[in-house]
Amino acid sequence: MSNNTERFKNAYREAYGVKPVEVIAQNNYRTDFYKSFLWRLFLGSVKLGLPLKWSIDYFRAVLFWGGGIAIAELNGAVVPFSYSVLTRNKWHYPIKVEATGELADEIGEREVGVDCELIYMESADYPNAPYSIGIGSYIDIYAQKLANCDGAIDVNLLVSRTPYIFGCEDEKQVEDMKGLVNRIMSGAPAIYYKLARKASKAPQQKDLPLLKTPVKENFVALDTQIAKRTIINEFLTGIGINNANTDKKERLITSEVEANDGEILAAVSLWQDNINRGIKRAKALFADFFADNPLTIEFVGLQKSSTLNEGKAGDENESN
Repeated sequence: MSNNTERFKNAYREAYGVKPVEVIAQNNYRTDFYKSFLWRLFLGSVKLGLPLKWSIDYFRAVLFWGGGIAIAELNGAVVPFSYSVLTRNKWHYPIKVEATGELADEIGEREVGVDCELIYMESADYPNAPYSIGIGSYIDIYAQKLANCDGAIDVNLLVSRTPYIFGCEDEKQVEDMKGLVNRIMSGAPAIYYKLARKASKAPQQKDLPLLKTPVKENFVALDTQIAKRTIINEFLTGIGINNANTDKKERLITSEVEANDGEILAAVSLWQDNINRGIKRAKALFADFFADNPLTIEFVGLQKSSTLNEGKAGDENESN
């Protein structure tokens, strides 16, 4: 990793008050790994149809991670850009925005519905909040949970490597026991040691106290691994992916699938409805451009749930 990248990560942590020594998930490489992993899962749950000249990675990051994206005309071309809200109407809907990021100076301020339109996932209608809410904070929470699970597994595996603790009377005995255990672990078929003499003034041979840690009873790595799968399934449901019965070996339980479908519809229907409304307004404002260019955003989970429900209805009609 380059020095510039490392300096950026350190500056980010300092700016956002991330303290690596805290017990809660640190902003470490493990957390970053799960952010990337969950982000890929989310992107795989959405189908996009965009103009060829638009950057799909930029569009995804601004709309889905940040929660909203604006569309306006610039130098004869219609382009997407990130924005911040300047003014809202009495119903709290943005009426004036300004571009942020790389296009801030070129686009400047725009009036919504006049020379720009907004596409957003979910609005945050409370004081001092950004207008749109994206998947970024959602991914952060689940990445931290998964990183904490990994940390617990690592600690548990390390602890399981030290199951025996011997109590010794002095340093010489400590060193003797170290040598004895080393010979045992190296595969010696037999180990010999000298007993103390039974003369009246000689110390009597004593059994060394042995503490054997209950490794099996304390081994929770497998349970934690199952917890990770549960966390991932919960995340998948939240982004509209059906994951019912993925951990069961018996036959599929219809009621569980139907319940999962209900959660999927509740989780992403709002996103889909808001996005559809934004697309409709954008196509109306820039009709000439979108007459020859696609703009579609569809959540795969909603499509599959709709297809399953249609098939079920068809089966019921045939049986009647």
